[in-house]
Amino acid sequence: MSSALAVRSSVPPVPAATVARPRLEALLDAGRDGAFTLVGAPPGWGKTVLLSGWAIERDAAWLTLGACHADERRLWTDVCEALGQDDIAIDADVPLALADALAGATERQILVLDDLHHLRGPALASLGELLVHGGDALHVVAATRADPELPLARLRLSGRMRELRAADLACTREEASALLQELGLSLRPELVLRLLERTEGWAAGLRLAGLSLRGEANPDAFVAEFAGDDRAIADYLTGEVLAGLPPATRELLLRTSIAGRVTGGLADALTGGSDGALALDELDRTGTFLVPLDRHRTWFRYHGLFAELLRARLRLEHPGLEPELHARAAEWLAGAGLGREAIPHALRAGGLRSAAALVADHWLDLLLDVVAPEAITEVAEGADDARLAVSGASARLALGDPAGAVARLAGVREDDGDAGRLAILLRARVRGDTVLAEAQSAVLLRGAGPGHDGDALRALTLFHHGATEFSHGRLEVAAERLEGAAAIAVESERDALLLGCLGRSAALELAEGRLHRADHAARNALALAEPRGWHRTNAAAWAYATLAAVHWHRDELDDAERRADAAAAAAYAARQSDAVLATRALRAHLAAVRGDLERARGLLSAVHEGLPDAGPVPVRWLEALGPAPWAPDGPTGPIDEAADWLTRGDPLAALRRVEGLPESDPDLHPVLRLHAWLITALAQHGLGRLDQASPALEQALALAASEGYRRPFVAGFPLRRLLERHLTRPTAYGPLVAELLDALAQGGDAPPGLLEPLSERERAVLRLLPALLSNPEIAAELFVSVNTVKTHIKTIYRKLDVTSRRDAVIRARELRLI
Repeated sequence: MSSALAVRSSVPPVPAATVARPRLEALLDAGRDGAFTLVGAPPGWGKTVLLSGWAIERDAAWLTLGACHADERRLWTDVCEALGQDDIAIDADVPLALADALAGATERQILVLDDLHHLRGPALASLGELLVHGGDALHVVAATRADPELPLARLRLSGRMRELRAADLACTREEASALLQELGLSLRPELVLRLLERTEGWAAGLRLAGLSLRGEANPDAFVAEFAGDDRAIADYLTGEVLAGLPPATRELLLRTSIAGRVTGGLADALTGGSDGALALDELDRTGTFLVPLDRHRTWFRYHGLFAELLRARLRLEHPGLEPELHARAAEWLAGAGLGREAIPHALRAGGLRSAAALVADHWLDLLLDVVAPEAITEVAEGADDARLAVSGASARLALGDPAGAVARLAGVREDDGDAGRLAILLRARVRGDTVLAEAQSAVLLRGAGPGHDGDALRALTLFHHGATEFSHGRLEVAAERLEGAAAIAVESERDALLLGCLGRSAALELAEGRLHRADHAARNALALAEPRGWHRTNAAAWAYATLAAVHWHRDELDDAERRADAAAAAAYAARQSDAVLATRALRAHLAAVRGDLERARGLLSAVHEGLPDAGPVPVRWLEALGPAPWAPDGPTGPIDEAADWLTRGDPLAALRRVEGLPESDPDLHPVLRLHAWLITALAQHGLGRLDQASPALEQALALAASEGYRRPFVAGFPLRRLLERHLTRPTAYGPLVAELLDALAQGGDAPPGLLEPLSERERAVLRLLPALLSNPEIAAELFVSVNTVKTHIKTIYRKLDVTSRRDAVIRARELRLI
């Protein structure tokens, strides 16, 4: 083997469980016309893995650099050997001699230099000479943790350089999912997305998380708790990043980790030094896990996992120092005019009483950001400052304690300026006095002046008035007010306020049957809530409940169950009784679909008992979920009655209850309107009137197509024949009809001889009955409880009209269910 081939074969092998990244390979290929491609990122971003696979495919020469290559002669000896140019004399002019030797080649060669950060001094300078003066004989690709002292600006200006940075190397959702699958994991999309957000696309972080997950019995709990102090992550970052840093730099990292973002002056305040700006600039240049936040690179933040590791190390190495650091940060930020950022530090500094002045000075910002409500209540306890009292009342509302909020407002007078006027609105919200809320909202909006404080007061007024109407009044007014508050929140980057608006807006959209808008608002709300730990708040409860209901209407029942679990947890944590009722109503429908009518009726009875004390949203929500002919007191209302008669096989009785209803009642909820058209179509079809059935079905399809409703069509009505016949007639919804027929073919519709369809879970149990497995064995196979299996078998017997397992198997085979 020649020496060149020996060096080429030293390209690091691609590790197992590696995913192809064609988008990055395309970027590398696009740079081959230039002199230099720099792939720069901190450790673990996949630089070497990417380049090794790319180099092998393109027959590139490879050289992994080390400390020995600081010797210029050793560098060029190894470079020439890698390129197969062993006959070049290694002297002072070797870069240009190498360029001349390569100039006559029929194909331009590629040289990959891994770990370029090891190169310095004359060796690095001579590489720069080759890049600038070497012509087009060679394309150099270099992977580095730190930007080298090369003429990068000159190469950029001449257009002869391409760069790939950490932002480019960050894994996409598809790449993250593929990587985890290569590691033998099959995670739900939202878990993959959560890991991607926590790691910020850092390939090593994803791989380490995946390796840890392979031994975890509860992936949800692991992902929820995954942080920078996870043993695998901590060991990697400590060894690859912290271990090689000078003590002073390491100390700066630990002390500044308590801040969400850091600049030179703040770093000096936290360390007691005077060179914070230079230190941060050096950390940025050397590829530490530091992310610049502005074009001038004066403000930075740490990668999330790295920051968590630093804070864990700070507590370990300097126990008890955090309160002092928070106090220093609060003082510096307040002095710099950044009171909004100073408040959380002041509250965490330990001396909550000393934070009172800062809280009072920035009370409007505090109300908008809902920062540390438990600490705020303690700061405001017994204070005679109206601003502190209103801040404390707002904090109690955020904690689900309206009585506590009223108590803190007891001493606030109307003439206490903006705080006094806002206190009236808060009292109205707690009491559900929508008349007073509307009147006081008008007063506050008229008095809100221009500038920051005026915008803050407008946003708070709109939000609290909207929240009052949401809980006690007119939903259309609530939607208008919350939309106005959200607009200000977006413009001023108030994420907590925006979450409060979006969660409630999502519920309002769902209550009106607008699935697309409900889904969009709910997902945006949770995108704010989950990464910040706000997933147990009032607004998050409504967002989860809304998503659960959207999944229900789209016949995604497992997803609906999962989101309903999250909604219930958030609603109880936030003491949000209306969200509890809304979630319970959805659970009742889901239980009915699963065949557990006893539980469904029990849940719905509990909902009806709570409605007299509930606001308008749960009442509207019940309509939005659709008819419930299985309700404990029997069918109520014409659509429930019609559905019941249709199930009993009396289409004429069903038609009498819904005929003309969609046209005659303009206030009929869209979901009920869809069911009315669908029942009308089925009843007409059952009476042999296809000409009357088709127009009604077309109306139902129009409503379903506009918002994505699917559940009404697979809810047990015998629809297959009607849909098949509808396809033979002119229709604007042919693809939708075909989709529904596919869904029915997979088990959503009752086959001939089976009046009520089996659910997906019931079919799974039914398929295992011929195998003569015991109930515990079936439970183990399906990962459910034995009681759940018994419930499903009982329901299967009822739907098949049999009394034994043997008869169930025979009947199922007759119906071609197994």
